[in-house]
Amino acid sequence: MKDYPGDEDLAPPEATKLAAVAPDSVKATGGLLSPLETEVRVTWWTSIEQDAIIYKVIRDDVLLSIVSSDETQYSDLTAVYGQPYEYCVVVKDMAGEETGPVCADGERIIFAPINLAATDGSLV
Repeated sequence: MKDYPGDEDLAPPEATKLAAVAPDSVKATGGLLSPLETEVRVTWWTSIEQDAIIYKVIRDDVLLSIVSSDETQYSDLTAVYGQPYEYCVVVKDMAGEETGPVCADGERIIFAPINLAATDGSLV
């Protein structure tokens, strides 16, 4: 390839690396979907489409799970009744870059059974 005067000005710009974008919000709710559920459901939303490869779900600074970029929720079935927790989500992109954590508080709530009847044991 022949070099022409001024070619150096036509060099393609360097690729701009897009940083991973943290979720807009994270919500942790326990037992609110039905009275029989005994889990903390962690959900998150991101308004910017990005090349996230995984989401890391963290509870009280301990990694709980690594979730596919196709998912926007995680169910924590190991939470203890009445124990408050802090849940965080971290995005990791294809370049290996991670966002800072976006967090929410959650608590596992166990509801009493519904439509329960008791007798004194004698049949009438």
